[in-house]
Amino acid sequence: MAAAGSLAAQTWKEWLNLGVKAYRNAKYQEAVSYLRRAVGRNASEVAPGLYLGMAYMMQYIPDRRTRTTWRWRRPRKRNCNGS
Repeated sequence: MAAAGSLAAQTWKEWLNLGVKAYRNAKYQEAVSYLRRAVGRNASEVAPGLYLGMAYMMQYIPDRRTRTTWRWRRPRKRNCNGS
């Protein structure tokens, strides 16, 4: 997931730049990882949080049975009686 150069990132701006690059390349799970680090290093900055929210939303898959389905979550298994 993480590129070799990304491990050298130390500041929130460096994590933000890595996250934005991953986001623009449609690598949304990777972008979430980087952007969460950027938010963790500077929660008062707006840009990392906005990109983080957009990266989460790009992973959203609508489903007719449930209102929210996310790629990284497995669907709930149903038992024999259908509940």
